[in-house]
Amino acid sequence: PLFIFACSSTKVVKSPPHFTFDDPILSKGIEYRGTQGIPLNPSTTFSTEDPTVIASLKLRNLSEKHTLRWDWYDPSGNLYSSTGNYPIKASKGKYLREATAWHKLSIQGERAANYPGDWRVNIYLDKQFITSKAFEIKPAPSLYAMPPKKSLPKRKSFAVVVGLSKYLHAGKSGLTNLPFADDDARAFRDTLLALGWDDDHIKCLIDKEATQRDITISLESWLTKAGPDDLIVLYWAGHGFPDPEDPEKVYFACYDADPTIPPTGVSHGSGPRNSGGA
Repeated sequence: PLFIFACSSTKVVKSPPHFTFDDPILSKGIEYRGTQGIPLNPSTTFSTEDPTVIASLKLRNLSEKHTLRWDWYDPSGNLYSSTGNYPIKASKGKYLREATAWHKLSIQGERAANYPGDWRVNIYLDKQFITSKAFEIKPAPSLYAMPPKKSLPKRKSFAVVVGLSKYLHAGKSGLTNLPFADDDARAFRDTLLALGWDDDHIKCLIDKEATQRDITISLESWLTKAGPDDLIVLYWAGHGFPDPEDPEKVYFACYDADPTIPPTGVSHGSGPRNSGGA
């Protein structure tokens, strides 16, 4: 049904004031305050889980007999429902100083929930169109909907590849040359290139190029081109040796490493004793 809230008619007058009306208000609820209907939670966007859309219209200076009609149109422009021409009237010779009329469209659990999109309600006084209000019904989000994926920062890849088959101090303190470490390092570099890595993002140090100085420069200077989100790979084919004074401290053996002087290697930090190939 169509609901009307109205102040009492005024005293009898020969010529009532000019009839006017306000812009319709769409809301999710309405509160009754005496002879007034107050819209609650005004909105033009509704969910398929909202119980209703309430369209209220404030009329002023309404006299004599009239009809009021509310037509609801779905997103396809089809007439979804109508109140028909609902009669309203003021007492003879009087007028309604203010009246609020409203009608509701049920959504949740009703057919309207199956038609999300842009709707509208047209309002007619005495079968003549007077105003219209558009609104949207949106599908309620699924409880099982996946959260939007966060875009990962675009990162670059850098690699320091070391291959040591020959050592400057080979034969000293058990440090021996290795037959295939240099080839292994080159093969690893070629694999990265085949995977699409940029050639200028790979530092490959083989035998005499892999001195303690060259390796330190690569790790502490050349790698500063990498950002905080970039991938860094260190590949080492060669010997490692423990610190003779602290067996828990292990070094990578550079080309010019002297196992009797641990600082000539590259520190591997704390770790298990390993004097074999890395």
